[in-house]
Amino acid sequence: MTWKRPAGGPRSVEILGARARRSWYTSGSRETTDLERSQFVWHGTGETLLTSLQYWTPGRDYNDSSGVIVYTYSADHGYRWEVDEPSNENGYICELPEEEAYRILQDNRDYDYGLERIDLNLLERGPYFVSQPHSTVIVGDPPSIEVECVASGNPEPIYSWMKGKDFDVKLTPELDPRYTITNGKLRIENPVIQKDSGLYRCRVENKFGVIVGHVIRLTFGDIGEFSNVPDAPVNAKAYEGAAIDCSKISYKPAVQYNWYKHTALQFIRPEFQPYMFISRNGKLYFTEVTTADEGSYHCLAMLTGVNRYTIGTDQPPTRTSMPIRLHVHDQAPKADWGPEIQDEFIAVFPKPPLAGQDVHLECFAYGTATSQFVYSWKREGKELPKNSHQLDHNRVLVLTEATLDDQGVYTCSVSRGTSSRDSKSIYLKLGAKPYFLLPIGNQHADFGSQLTWRCDARANPAASFRWLRNGRPLTSDPDQGIRVINNVLVIKKLDPAKHDGMYQCEASNNQGTSLSEGQLRVLKFPPNFNKYPMNRNIRASANGNLTLHCRPEGAPLPVIRWFLNGAELPVSSSKVMQLPGGHLRLLFVTQSDVGEYRCRAENFLGAAEDRTIITVEPGTHISISPADETVTVNNTVFLPCTASHAPDADMIYSWRFNGFLLDPKRHPEYKIIQETGIGRTGMYIRLATLKHQGHYVCEALTPLSADRKGAWLTVKGPPSEPAGVYADTPTTGNSSVVIRWTDGSDNGAAISRYIIEAANAYEGDTWEIAIADLKHVDTLAEEDTTNSVKVSGLNPGCGYRFRVISVNAYGRSPPSRPSRSLLEYQLSFPQKKLLGRHDHHVELVGVENYYLEYEFKVQAFNDLGYGPNSTVVTIMSAEDLPIAIPTNVYADGYNGSAMEVTWTPVPQTREYAKGKILGYQVFGLLLLLLLLLVLFFGAHMTLCSCEIRKTLYSNNKVLLLLLLVVVVEVVVMGVWLCRSINYWHEEEVATDYKEFIRHEGQIDMGIVIGLKSDNFYFFTIQVYNSAGLGPISEYFFQETLHAPAFKYPEDVRVSSAGGHAVEVWWRGVHITQPEANVYGYVIYYWPANEHYRTASHLIVYNHLTYHAQIHVDPGVVYALRVSAYSVGGYGKKSRTTYFTLEGRNVLVDYRLAQTVEAFRSAAITSSISVLSLIVWLTMSTPFSLIVS
Repeated sequence: MTWKRPAGGPRSVEILGARARRSWYTSGSRETTDLERSQFVWHGTGETLLTSLQYWTPGRDYNDSSGVIVYTYSADHGYRWEVDEPSNENGYICELPEEEAYRILQDNRDYDYGLERIDLNLLERGPYFVSQPHSTVIVGDPPSIEVECVASGNPEPIYSWMKGKDFDVKLTPELDPRYTITNGKLRIENPVIQKDSGLYRCRVENKFGVIVGHVIRLTFGDIGEFSNVPDAPVNAKAYEGAAIDCSKISYKPAVQYNWYKHTALQFIRPEFQPYMFISRNGKLYFTEVTTADEGSYHCLAMLTGVNRYTIGTDQPPTRTSMPIRLHVHDQAPKADWGPEIQDEFIAVFPKPPLAGQDVHLECFAYGTATSQFVYSWKREGKELPKNSHQLDHNRVLVLTEATLDDQGVYTCSVSRGTSSRDSKSIYLKLGAKPYFLLPIGNQHADFGSQLTWRCDARANPAASFRWLRNGRPLTSDPDQGIRVINNVLVIKKLDPAKHDGMYQCEASNNQGTSLSEGQLRVLKFPPNFNKYPMNRNIRASANGNLTLHCRPEGAPLPVIRWFLNGAELPVSSSKVMQLPGGHLRLLFVTQSDVGEYRCRAENFLGAAEDRTIITVEPGTHISISPADETVTVNNTVFLPCTASHAPDADMIYSWRFNGFLLDPKRHPEYKIIQETGIGRTGMYIRLATLKHQGHYVCEALTPLSADRKGAWLTVKGPPSEPAGVYADTPTTGNSSVVIRWTDGSDNGAAISRYIIEAANAYEGDTWEIAIADLKHVDTLAEEDTTNSVKVSGLNPGCGYRFRVISVNAYGRSPPSRPSRSLLEYQLSFPQKKLLGRHDHHVELVGVENYYLEYEFKVQAFNDLGYGPNSTVVTIMSAEDLPIAIPTNVYADGYNGSAMEVTWTPVPQTREYAKGKILGYQVFGLLLLLLLLLVLFFGAHMTLCSCEIRKTLYSNNKVLLLLLLVVVVEVVVMGVWLCRSINYWHEEEVATDYKEFIRHEGQIDMGIVIGLKSDNFYFFTIQVYNSAGLGPISEYFFQETLHAPAFKYPEDVRVSSAGGHAVEVWWRGVHITQPEANVYGYVIYYWPANEHYRTASHLIVYNHLTYHAQIHVDPGVVYALRVSAYSVGGYGKKSRTTYFTLEGRNVLVDYRLAQTVEAFRSAAITSSISVLSLIVWLTMSTPFSLIVS
């Protein structure tokens, strides 16, 4: 069935009458986009337009038209053909051959047609593909490769893999022991290019037939070597744009480029250096170069694939070029200029761009870099595609898995401030391997009938088609009643013996081949009412109308007759009529219509009957109520609801969904059909989604009465999103982690696989596929209710979030909620008399009486008696060692050389503290201590000659003495390495091998300083009182943060911003692996005749912002420095820049700093007023120390 206008001419549209004065779409359009070579084709039948049957509107030339043929009415010519754009809104007419007219009346058929309601998953059916493999590039030297097709069916399908020119070679372990086939998975051990490159195809079969999969190609990537002859130097002028070409290198299929300057520790990072840009063509571009950019640059080329279907190692082959020298010839800074988009842009990659791949559009401009360049993209006439995102300061627009709908005119605009702007446009045209708008689907057709089967695929260039039956090409065969016309298959006089089987439509062009499969079942069985029996009793409203539904199933389509009280009922009167679908329509029901109505369905194989009894009562009654239905997502379902009511009472239908009244104006997917005169009343649910599943109630309402009936709608579709996704922290490795999740609802089809996506901390919400095709069975573990998988290939030291997408036979679920971010680093430390004169006394109270209050008083006595008592003094007995242990010890980075250690304090009670808590002692131990022991012992032995070593080994005392010396050195060296936590005077003797720091008071945290950045330490806590230390807590193992930025911002410039403000601009710093990620920048500025410690500072919180305004007083010479800051602390400060604001001008003497440095080096003093400031700075020792 196709939706189009008839091809037979305007005569057949007279039935539309005067009300149809509009345009109507047909299925006629160009067969290709080549207007000179192609002709119009009726896509409904695959036939070309015959010149004798063309009804174009006279006086118009349609040779250069590429739209769709429409019927359009005009007063002069009536209905004629014209061409209209497919995006315009027009009507459609359904047309199909007369032999297939029965298909308009028949219900949608599935494998349960003719059976009672049953789970479709239990029925036998032919094979169909759930997922198919993709052409794959093998990069590097993997130990094995795997490709897999997944199919379903009942009985379970049997898989085989084919290779060869005509795919006539079956791959088996007997053919090559490197082959292993497990269900649909082909595994090749130790792949080699000579044997394993080429075309492959999966073949699936069961007792109903055979289907074949897409043709895939296994390609081995290859990368050559850079020439050992250095490229010629690149010469550029300062403050102008420049580009460095990567050295030439051969590769297949693609490479990814990177650059570094001088050493591999100085990789180019455009995300932090926005004046640089690395294009996918390999070039390194500079918005504006300065002398700071001068140096030797190396280009790196890493072998990769053109999409995510690449098999290889975590370290694919990479080549590094010889150094390419950039010479920058200095000149005075230019006035603000640009932006100017360069001639090479807009650049599109890959070349040529293809649908299904990630297409990159690049844009880059030269100009003054002191102002931020703002890039933006737009598409002419449409919004940017939903599958698009922007990278690299919006200079790159990425179309993820681009489709033909993404074609169009794209414009890149770049602006600097509000006045300077440039833009360029490009028309993006995509090549495309054929893909099907809709699958051809399964056909359950009547015996002896005619079937027209059409497949519709989009492609660029246009696709050619062929049909397959059970894996073999199908051609026209009049003896079998088969006719093949391009993309249309017509089979006449269907016979199960001849025509049952698995059919596929194959669409091909120079980009590849795609197939869509379906099963043809030719049905032949007598009618039955198993699935849709008639209601036993129906109440009709007096003088109302009534429709009786009769829905038998049979093949061929049965003929229906009606009987009343045993007599055949005439169905052509004005009171009783039989509708085209076989239903019976009664008008103005009276008591004479009461009785037993019998529906008889009959075909040449047999007959079946069903019956109902009608009674007539006053009021409103639903005679045909909605029944439980099942619909597949994105399809349309109809819920019937027909009521009988008094003719003089107005009636309306309303619907409720899960108790809520439906408003079709607010929810246009619902369309309520009121009284039509033919009994087809009810509600359509169009493009059903999972949210439409639930309980629907139809209400028939009149002013006097109402009736309601309900039914349940089940929607089958893609799974619901997975829940509870999290990274299992204890499983975290250097480049991998196990993630876990729980499945959502499968929504009618078992979940077969998953897609795992990851987003790293640097790119925010840019999600990339970490695992493209994860089988459900591979995520299951015994005695574990959750799913899990190990995600590998992650970047060490990088925070990640993960989300999961489930896939079943109906499609993909929405992505799950992202997991919490995986931490950047793994967390891996009675009275007594005293005779004689005394001034003190010690009383032993016993160990059990520690830290108790005792009251004392002293009284002198002699022979004459006792003197007066002293005042009562309360004294605490001595404290005992604490027995409590601090718990929940945790350490986290404070900056690059300090850690913040926290713990749960011990209770301040006598039982636990055994005294008054004075504080806590923190102990840290560097992990390298044991390694140092080995190194020092080896060093001592290496320094000795062979004879001395022989003597030492033979003299145990000397050997023990040497070992003692080594141990002492190791302890001292360990103290230096831990250097952090406790220090003691050089004349004091360390009484413990540990390094510790004590924090006084009942506290729960402390800072440990002086640590080495990016190193692991053990930490323990001990509580102490006056008696000493308590037990050691558990160890906590933690890594210190990365170091602050080693480099300082360069090329600091100052310019006027109007009023008392100046604009400060600088070039961002480039960090290396030991350094922490830059969070932002700090500007320090102060009057040059004052101490640096008086400096004001302005914090720029965005690490991608390299300019800011500060307010200064005119006539004052200022000194200014800039530094980066990060979690590792504040980085090195830039060289001092001196400037002053005079009027609206900023005077910057770049030689002033050199003069100051020269005076400071010579230690010259002077009283000359002009130089007094410089001399003061020179003689200021603290200042000299700070700015040096």
